[in-house]
Amino acid sequence: MACEHIAAFLDSIFGGGMNALKPPYVIKVVNTVHLAPELKELIRDLSSAMAETRMRRLARTGEDVVASLEIAK
Repeated sequence: MACEHIAAFLDSIFGGGMNALKPPYVIKVVNTVHLAPELKELIRDLSSAMAETRMRRLARTGEDVVASLEIAK
């Protein structure tokens, strides 16, 4: 189930249609010090998935969608 939501999220950002908001997007996750290790891993995985999707789209279309997920403590 989580993978479907992540795929839909990535598609919304990199495929367009994110509530008519245009890039750049910076998603900043703060106060992560006390999060469960599993949740921290999920956040890191999402950040990596965003970076990978961005690079694949750039290679495929030549257009960069500036979007990232930053993890702050």
